[in-house]
Amino acid sequence: MLHAFIDESGDDGFAQASSCWLILGAYVIRESDMNPVKAKLTHGVSQIWRTSPPAHVHFVDCPHPKRKALLNLVKSIDLTCMFVAAHKGSLKPDEVQRLTCPSLYCYIAKHLVERISWYARDRNESVRITFAQRSQIAFSKLKSYFYDVLRHRSFPVHDIAFSCIDSMGSIPANQNSLLQAADWMTGAVAAGLNPDTYGNVELSYAELLWGKYWIRQGKFWSYGLKTIPRIEHNEKLFSRINTWLEDPTTLG
Repeated sequence: MLHAFIDESGDDGFAQASSCWLILGAYVIRESDMNPVKAKLTHGVSQIWRTSPPAHVHFVDCPHPKRKALLNLVKSIDLTCMFVAAHKGSLKPDEVQRLTCPSLYCYIAKHLVERISWYARDRNESVRITFAQRSQIAFSKLKSYFYDVLRHRSFPVHDIAFSCIDSMGSIPANQNSLLQAADWMTGAVAAGLNPDTYGNVELSYAELLWGKYWIRQGKFWSYGLKTIPRIEHNEKLFSRINTWLEDPTTLG
């Protein structure tokens, strides 16, 4: 049995102050590794803080040195991560009308769950999926979207391998370090896409995760990272990823 943990970074909004990108990220581990991973995360966070850490270690609230330490912590764990990133400014006007909160989140989640199911199918495994709870949408509605809507449709609406999904659930991230780790990784990719208040992006976080992204049959794009809509890889992060793929010696 596999377990996947999902969290997001960015927001669903289309206002001027909203984030340019909404990113959903997941990582997958084996069930037999869950307790050791949870213990390692708890110990690692306590070592990073050196005092009592907050109950919810939220990536965006951490200073740069702690962010890097958290990513080095997850890099030491046997896991595979994957992300779906939506660039809201590249969506067509009719798509924007359809994909207002929480529909955009659901749409991205569909693509991410697709990839999680493929990952499980490739390994002849089943996967239990846990989402970080969010106030914008009741999990019952999200689950209904998958099981009452998508399950009765087929390609090209989706290509989810439902036979490989054991269950879906949702819990608050502040109650589970395994979900918080999903936040750290998703926040790392988001920092390379969503500019800060000074217009800068941070690429080093995504680089720290190199070796953990899902690369399927030699392909990174669409598996380790899928963009919505499918756009040219002209973002700084995408250009850097292409460089890493072409020449791994450029990695720090």
